[in-house]
Amino acid sequence: MWVLATPADGYTFAMLANGIIIDQVLKKGADFDIRKDLIPVARAVQAPMGVFVSNTLPVNSVKELVEYARKNPGKINYASSGVGSVGQLLTERFRWQLASAWFMTLTPAATQPSAWH
Repeated sequence: MWVLATPADGYTFAMLANGIIIDQVLKKGADFDIRKDLIPVARAVQAPMGVFVSNTLPVNSVKELVEYARKNPGKINYASSGVGSVGQLLTERFRWQLASAWFMTLTPAATQPSAWH
C-alpha cells in the first residue's frame, strides 16, 4: 500500500473504505497488516445499508423476501459492487441462491433495469 511507503512525516494520510478491511479478512498473504501497520484516527463516513426490491416482486417485508427467495432459488437477482463487497457479503449471509448482477459502483446497480429483473 502506497501510504506505507511514504515517510512518516505527518503530511500523508489515507482515506480508506471498508474494502481494505474486507481484503485483510478474505485474502491471505497481504503485504501489510492493517491492524499493525496503520492507525485509525477518525471515522469520516458512516453509511447505512438498505434492502430495496422492485415493486413487481410480491413481497412487502424482509420476512416475505426471505420466504420468497427460499421458495424460488435462482429466480431473484441482486446487485452489488462485486465479490467481497459489503453488499455481496451481506447477501451471502442469508445463504440464498440468487443470481448476481455485478456493478463497479452501486449507483448503476440502483438505476439500471437489468439489476431489477
